Formats: sequence, C-alpha cells, structure tokens
Amino acid sequence: MNHSVIEAWLADLRSSNESIPEDEYAEDDTFTTPKAGSNDSLNLSKATSFPPSEINSIGSASCRTRSTSPIKRADDLRNLDKPVYWRAMSVGDLTKRISETQDNGVISLLHQIKRVVVSGRGYLPQQLREDLAVELGLEEDDTHQFVEHVEFSLDQEAIERGKRNLRRAGGFEDTPKERWDSVARNMLYLKALEDEMEVLKSIVGETNKFKLIPNAEPEWNQKIHGPMLKLAVRNQQGKVEYKNVTNAKVAIPFIPDTKVPTKLRYATKMIDYVLALRTQNDDFGQRVKSFTATLDPAYFNQSTSDSIRFCPTGVFVETKVNGSAGWSEGKAQLGFWLAAWFKRVSMFPKRMDSSNVKIPPMPVILAVCDRWELHFAFDGDDEIEICGGLDIGGTGHLDAAYRLLAVLRVLVDSWMATRFLQWVEGWL
Repeated sequence: MNHSVIEAWLADLRSSNESIPEDEYAEDDTFTTPKAGSNDSLNLSKATSFPPSEINSIGSASCRTRSTSPIKRADDLRNLDKPVYWRAMSVGDLTKRISETQDNGVISLLHQIKRVVVSGRGYLPQQLREDLAVELGLEEDDTHQFVEHVEFSLDQEAIERGKRNLRRAGGFEDTPKERWDSVARNMLYLKALEDEMEVLKSIVGETNKFKLIPNAEPEWNQKIHGPMLKLAVRNQQGKVEYKNVTNAKVAIPFIPDTKVPTKLRYATKMIDYVLALRTQNDDFGQRVKSFTATLDPAYFNQSTSDSIRFCPTGVFVETKVNGSAGWSEGKAQLGFWLAAWFKRVSMFPKRMDSSNVKIPPMPVILAVCDRWELHFAFDGDDEIEICGGLDIGGTGHLDAAYRLLAVLRVLVDSWMATRFLQWVEGWL
C-alpha cells in the first residue's frame, strides 16, 4: 500500500465522527496508552507448561480496569500483508523451534532462562539465605534455588568509601590491610542485596494492594513494572537501559501494510517499555549515529521518538491491568510494534555478507497485572511468528519476584549486552 493511500485514509479518519486531533501525529503528542508518572518508583510453581492465551483467573478489581486501547484482538494482525501469528508452545516445542534457527546465542539464552523458571535453580542470593528461608518458608534441604555469585558493579570510589566506614566502625580489627578491599567489597555486596530485597518486598506489597484496590496502568507502571525493570539493568547501566515508550509512535514509513485500511489505526497505539542499548558519546554511540545518518528516515528503530532514535531496542514489553482482555489486547499491540520494527530493519542497506546480520529471534514480554510472560518473535519470509508464553514469574509474592528478576537479568546480560549487541555491531 503506498503512502498516498495512507495519508488519504488518515485525512478521512480525522474528519469522521471518531475524529483524531490534528496534532495526533505530532512529535510530542500523547496517545491512548496512559502516560506513566515522571518517576518509575503467584504463587509460582515450577513452570512445565504454558498458561492459556485467555487467563480468567486474574479477576481482581484493579485487573478489570477498562482499557482504552484501539487494538482489541491479536487475530486482527492476520490482516497485515505480512501477517503476525501468536502460537502457544510447550517448553519442549519452543526449545525445538529456537534450536532450528541454529542461533547459539539464543539457544544458550533460553537454556539459562529455563534453568530458572523450569528447574527453579540459581535465582536466590546465597548471602541472604537465612533471611529468605524465613520469608519464603524454605526447608533446610532447599538449596538448588540459591546462587553464590550475585555481584553488583562497584567502582573503586565506592570501595574506598566502604573502607572508611568500616574503619570508623572498627570493622577491620585483626584484618590484614591487603584484605581490606575484599572485606569492603563483600560488605557492600551484602548491603546492596539487602536493599534489593527491600525493593522487591515493596513491589510485591504494591502489587497486592493494587489487586484489591483499582489502579490504572500508569500507576502499575510507576510503582511496579518500572521499578522491576530498573532493578534488572542495574549491573549493565553503562550498556543497557530500560525506557518508558508509552508516547513513542510508529513512523508512517514503517506502518505495516494491511489488507484492511482501517486497521492502520493500530499505528496510534504504543507499547510500554523497551530494553535498549545505551548510546553515549563513546565509540559505539558514534558508530550507531553514523549508521543511522545513512538511513531514510534517520531512525534506528521504527519510532520517531527522540528517546530511542539512536538506541537499538532489543526487548519489547507491553503491560496491561485488565485481566483476561489484557492478554489479547497486549498481544495485538506487541505484534503490531514487532511488525513495524521488522519492517524498519528490513529496510537497512543490504550487506554482501548477511550471515552476521540475520535477525535473531526477538524476545518480547507481556505483563498482565502481576504475571509476566516471555515469547520469541521469528521474522519469516511470508509471516511473523511469536511463539511461547513462558511464565517467567511475577510480582505477586517474593519468590516469584526473584524469579522474574533473575530472568530479566539473563535477558539484559546474555541477550542485550551480548547476542543482540553482536547483531547491532554487524550493521555498524
């Protein structure tokens, strides 16, 4: 469909009874997803199967909050010229589907995620075992959940401050001076883990409060979803960041072509968050900007938003609060966003050696109330498949929150900062 048809349709839509304001497509306008606040302040069993696409068990008052999204059904995405299909898969089938790509980075990524959510291994910090055993009601032989090497990025300045504080408190008595750095570092790690646990408890507390008292999507994002993503990127702050993109729109050249013109209204609806590679005034950032300058229009992604114009986005997150309807609406929005992103990437300049720039399966996350699902999107020649539905935890209680945080950190460390970065580097 050429752009003159699109423009004519938009003009007709603006003049209809369901009119869109003239500044709907302005750079800084606000669309139908509510904007989150300015500050991003389940009993989970071992997941061996995937939840159904329509979850009726989430029925709290807050989860029934009405959505104003113009996109209602994932099935509508089948009307795109390159249709998008959501396919529920068992863990085994998803593993087989990803193995068929022969993408070792993504195969390893899924293995690490399954270790947490299927095997229930290595997602709780060993340093807090005594406290967590009480909090979670664990037995003495529950050892497989714990992992010893949970570390945070600490600069030397922080270590020096820690040493000064320990000296003042007499913490170095009978400790050889050559071990002061190690002792200070361990104390700082412990303090960071304790602080993290308190943040997770706060997120769980807000979640359960919101499930009893109705709250809109911006409140969930500000007090629950945003803070969880903030924790996830804390160890990769120099490379990876999370961004609230509720006001980011799809640029007209990347609106997916469709058999039904009225479905182009999808372009006015955004997702909520992305994980993005941080581009600063360093070598990587300059190379991204130089590559982007060769594109028309000059956006790395499919959106005109300045916040992600030069930041390659590698994980897409949609949040919903309205129970069973949220799963369908969220899938529709994520599917459209992905279709636009794949269309944008397909317009990158062709390379003689395309092996290192083949699009890998892309992780996408759908969070409805306190439950989070992970899917992988595959860009085929004639269709886009979004497969999975892996339950990766949630924010309803502390054990689920730790599992979720562990999976998000796997996505940050073993996807964004490695395999996805490698794919981006192939274009620069």
